[in-house]
Amino acid sequence: MDLRLGDLMTLARDTVLTPREGVARLLGLNLPLEARWLAMGAVVSLSAVMAYLANILFPLPVETPWAPITSSPLRMVVTQAAGVLFVAGAMTHVGRVFGGRGSFADALLLAVWMEFVLLLVQLVQVVLMAIYPLTATFMGFFALILFFYMLTHFTAALHGFTSLIGVFVGVIGTLIGGALILTFVLGILGVTPPAGN
Repeated sequence: MDLRLGDLMTLARDTVLTPREGVARLLGLNLPLEARWLAMGAVVSLSAVMAYLANILFPLPVETPWAPITSSPLRMVVTQAAGVLFVAGAMTHVGRVFGGRGSFADALLLAVWMEFVLLLVQLVQVVLMAIYPLTATFMGFFALILFFYMLTHFTAALHGFTSLIGVFVGVIGTLIGGALILTFVLGILGVTPPAGN
């Protein structure tokens, strides 16, 4: 399947403006599982490199809890890959608990595609940081809203759910539960945010 850059941009637009139709087109490509894993590797690598460069070009005035991650491209790749896999796994298994029919392979493709769309937003944000820093901050909020919007619509489309409100509540609950588990695991491993001065 030969997808050009213009086709990807059109598909990205469609999956945001008309999520169900866009998701149907995306899944209709019937990409092999190997291609989906390769796409994940490519997207998280590009996203990590861009975040690393942005951190170098526009360093924050204070140290943040995630500074040890953003200071290393490799740690960024590992973190973002883990995030994509968590989203794909949660989309699959939590959706099935509520009667969904989606597969992990399709959830993986949708999670990778969300990362790709957010990568485009990230690219715009980096450009704006050099021109209009305040606007770049708003782009960060926009990216967060877009993430929840896509995750809700993509999960509903993946499993054939009709209640977006119910899916959104499930998304929030799953992310909160995941965050609590991650905090617990990091606490056991002795990984804590840097203490304030």
